[in-house]
Amino acid sequence: MKNARMTLEEMSQAFPDEWVLVSEPTLDDTSGWISSGFVQFHSPRRTDVDLAAEETPAVDIAVHYTGALPRRIYVL
Repeated sequence: MKNARMTLEEMSQAFPDEWVLVSEPTLDDTSGWISSGFVQFHSPRRTDVDLAAEETPAVDIAVHYTGALPRRIYVL
């Protein structure tokens, strides 16, 4: 059974201060940021999400952090 599509706000509420692996993301037309998608994996550790991304069969995926990023984290 597939997860329900979640908005970015719902992801932030369900998985506070965690990295989420999102499949089939839709992007906001104005900002270009994720606006919704299906959470496939989540963890407080980015490394765990990166490893899960390598194993996912989904073609269209994105990674998002639901909290405030520390000043020294660079987003590519």
